[in-house]
Amino acid sequence: MSTTTTTSTSPPQIPLPYRLLLTTLEPLLALGGALNATLDPSSFLSTIAPQVPYVPASRVVFDQLASCYLLFAFNEAVVLRATRELRVWSVMVAGMLVCDVAHLAAEARVYEVRELVDCRTWGKGEWVNLGMLWGCVWVRVAFLMGVGFQREGKGKRG
Repeated sequence: MSTTTTTSTSPPQIPLPYRLLLTTLEPLLALGGALNATLDPSSFLSTIAPQVPYVPASRVVFDQLASCYLLFAFNEAVVLRATRELRVWSVMVAGMLVCDVAHLAAEARVYEVRELVDCRTWGKGEWVNLGMLWGCVWVRVAFLMGVGFQREGKGKRG
């Protein structure tokens, strides 16, 4: 009778703050953004680009953007919950960061760079839009740098 012993190492635990932010809070925010873009595109536009007037003929663009937000929400709420594999999480988070950087580049067409980075100049709409965007950028950068993860045989990183 032979016995086979397999050694399996469980994937590293994703720290709770990342799990809460990326699988619960952010998908809810993305869902809210999708609903706002679809149900009230004029209000949505005034939040992300207050200087740009809403034109009803551009409605299709807001509906398409809402579908992207729904995909974002699905990927976070469903795909990230379906795995504990750090590699999958890292690839997903890197993809989200690419999206965030593109979002910031789009905002740079509307705002001056100093307005994008100087939160002292922000109004309510900018805090909703830019505050959440920059917050997500820093969470993703921290995740990809390993901040808060356990090192093998050592304490926490970061």
